[in-house]
Amino acid sequence: MTKRNAAGNPTQSGKRPAGTVLLARPITSFRIPAVRAECILDETTESVTYRPPEEIDVIDSDTGETFLTCRVPVIVGRKLKGYIPLPMRYRAVWLQLSYYIVLFRGMWRLWAQELQKAKSREERNNAATLRRTTGTLLAQHMVSRLLAVLELVSRSHNAEQSGEERVNILDEWKIRVARDWFNITCQEVPEEDAKYLKADPMRPENRALYGELVLCGGIPAVFNCRNVEGDWKIEGEGTTFIEAPDDLEEWFDGDIVGLEQMFQDSWRDDALEKLMTPDKYRQVQYHPKAVLPARWHEGQRPQPCFWSVKYWNWTTQGNSPWDKPIDLLYYVLKEDPPYTVVEEFMQDIDTLFNVVTEAPVMEDIYTLARKLWFGATTWGEFVDDLMQNHLRLRHAVSTTSEEKDPENVFDTFEVRLVLEGFVRRNELTVHLPLNERDDVLWKVLKRVSGKHQSAWSWIVSQIVVGKKVTEVLKAAGPWWTNANIMKRIKKVQAPIDGAHNDNRGAGATAVEVDDGDATDDDDDDDAGAAAFEPQSATDEDNNDAAGAASGSGPNTEIQEEHNAHVAKPDHRPKKRTKRTGQSTDDIGMEDDDAMPGSSGEQAQLNSQAYRTSQEAHTNHLSEIQATFRMALNQDEIVIPLQRVAIDQLVEYTTHCSLERYAAKMKSDFSPEHAESVQTYLDVLEDLQVMGPPIDSEAFDDLRSVFREFVTRLVSIEARKEAERRQKDLL
Repeated sequence: MTKRNAAGNPTQSGKRPAGTVLLARPITSFRIPAVRAECILDETTESVTYRPPEEIDVIDSDTGETFLTCRVPVIVGRKLKGYIPLPMRYRAVWLQLSYYIVLFRGMWRLWAQELQKAKSREERNNAATLRRTTGTLLAQHMVSRLLAVLELVSRSHNAEQSGEERVNILDEWKIRVARDWFNITCQEVPEEDAKYLKADPMRPENRALYGELVLCGGIPAVFNCRNVEGDWKIEGEGTTFIEAPDDLEEWFDGDIVGLEQMFQDSWRDDALEKLMTPDKYRQVQYHPKAVLPARWHEGQRPQPCFWSVKYWNWTTQGNSPWDKPIDLLYYVLKEDPPYTVVEEFMQDIDTLFNVVTEAPVMEDIYTLARKLWFGATTWGEFVDDLMQNHLRLRHAVSTTSEEKDPENVFDTFEVRLVLEGFVRRNELTVHLPLNERDDVLWKVLKRVSGKHQSAWSWIVSQIVVGKKVTEVLKAAGPWWTNANIMKRIKKVQAPIDGAHNDNRGAGATAVEVDDGDATDDDDDDDAGAAAFEPQSATDEDNNDAAGAASGSGPNTEIQEEHNAHVAKPDHRPKKRTKRTGQSTDDIGMEDDDAMPGSSGEQAQLNSQAYRTSQEAHTNHLSEIQATFRMALNQDEIVIPLQRVAIDQLVEYTTHCSLERYAAKMKSDFSPEHAESVQTYLDVLEDLQVMGPPIDSEAFDDLRSVFREFVTRLVSIEARKEAERRQKDLL
C-alpha cells in the first residue's frame, strides 16, 4: 500500500540515497506560514518589481579576497531603488521562485477571465474554485519571497563564509515546493519523509531526493513524474512551463510566452476534468474563512530595507557596517550623486540598523537623522548620539575616510552638511528667500567653530544669493588667505600710513580684518565665541575689510566693505606743495620745514612724523617683503633681478610715487629689459594701481601685472644665459 503524507499525497519512503549532503542544521520547524486565503491584486502588489540577478565580484570584509556573488535590482516607481544581496548558490532557486509567482499570477488571471465568461452556475463555480486555488498559491509564493527578501537584506542568514551562505527561507521553500508541503506544518511531515528536512536542497548531489515534483492549482501538466538520478525529468504535455525557461525574456517581465495558448489548448479542459474527478494529487489549500497575512508582499508598508546603490557600493568594497557604521553614513552623504530628499538618507539609516542591531528605537534615530539633514545639528553631535545611544557595537569605530584640506578649514564635511541643511530647511518654506540671519544656522555654526565670523558671513552671503555650497566652501579658503594677506600688509603699513596722514593732516584709518588664515586655529579672531552672532556680509557695521566678494574661487576679487565710520585711504597720494611752490608726488620726501602759515611747533611735529615714517619703513621692510613674496607666489628667487623687482615694489607700496618708482625701475634694469619695464609701468598707470597705500581690490591687479613682468624678466635672463653658454662653447 502506498504511504501518504498528511495532505494525502504519496511519499517516497526508505533511506536517503548514498552521497547525500546534509544540512548543518536540519529543518525542525517551518518559517513560511501556510496561506489559505486568495490573493488580492492591486497597484501595491505591482509597485515593487525585480530585474534578473546580476553576477558581480565583491570583496570580503574579513579576508580581503574577491568572490563572485549576485545582486537583484529592485525597481520602485520605474526607478532603481537599490539591490538585494543574493548568494551565487541561490541564484537558480530565486529564479524558480520568481517564475512561480509569474506563472501563478498568469493562471489566476486566466481563471478570472473564465469566471467572467461562464454562463452556467456550474461553470462559474468551477472557474471560481480554480481561480481561488491559484490565487492562494500565488499569495503563498509571494509570502515566501517577501520572507526571503527580509532575510537577505538584513544579513540574518548564515554568511560567515563567502560562497557557503545559508538562506533558510529559500532552503525551506525549495523543499516544500518540491514535496507539496505548503498545506501542512512541519510536525505533520511523516517520519519516513524526515530525510527531506535534513538534506541540503542546494547541492547537486541531492537532486535525486527532490525529483517527485508536484504542482496543482489548475496546472495539471505535472501529474506523472519519474525520478532520474542527477536530474529532474517530468513527463506530460506542457512540461516546458513547469521549470523556469533559460531565456529570461520569455517570462521575467510578467508574461510567459505561450502560456495563454497552452491554457486554451489543453490546461483548461484538463484542470476542469481533474476537478470533477479528484485524484491523489488534488490539493485543497484555500479556506473560505481564512484571511491574508497582514504583510504578504513587498509593496506593503513597511517595505523591506533594500540596499541603496551607495550602500551596496560601500559594503562590497570590503567594508563592514559592524566595524565602520559611521563611515558608511559619511560615504552615502558625501558620494555623488548627492541625495536630494531625506527619504534617500533614511533608506540607508533603515538598512544599517536593520543589519547591525536588533529592535532599534527607530523613531529616535529618525528624529536625529532629520535634524542632521536639515542642518539643525552638527555631524559630530549626530555621531556621538548614534554611538552612545543606538550603535552599541563592540568593535565599531566612529572614524571616517574624510580627507580634510589643510589649507582650507572651511571646506569640511561637517560644515557642508550644516549649510546644505540650511538650504533644505528653507526649501520647506514656499516662496521665501534664504534668511542670512537664520538663528538655527548661526547657532549651529557657532558649535562648529566659534571663530572667523567674517569668513562665515561671507560664506553665508554667497549661499543666500544662490551659489552652490560645495563651490562656496572651496572658494572660502583662497578668499580667507587673500583677506589675511591684505591684513598683514595693512598692519605693516599702518605706522607708515599714520605718519603720512599726519603729514597730510588727513584722518584715514586702516581697516582691520580677522587674524589668522584658512588654517589658523588661534583664539585671536575678532569674532570669538562670545561675539559669534548672525551677521550680514553687507552690513555697514561689519568691520571685515574683505567681508564681501563679488565672485568665488582662487581668483576672487577682495572688496573692502563700506564702513560709515572709517574713511578709506585714497588710491593716489595727494599732491603736496613745497615752500618753493613746486609740487611733488613723493610724500616721504617732504621738507622738514613747516607748511606756509604753520608755526614752528607744527614744523617740528612734521619733522618728527617724517622720522617716524622712516623708522617704520626700516623696521617692517623684511616683513613686507615676506608678505609680498607669499602673495605674489615668488617664494623661490630664480634670478637676482627678482629680488630687485620685489624690493622696488615694496618701496613703491610703502611711500614711493609712480614717477619715482618708474625712474628707479628704468635705472636698475639693463637695456634688455627696457621694453618689459615700460610695458609693466604703462599697465600700472592705465589701471591706476598707485600707492601708497594699495587697497585689497587694487592689490589683485598689481599681483597679476607683477607676475607677468617677472615671467618676462626670467625669460629674458634665461635667453641671455643660453647665449652666453653658446658663446663659451664656440
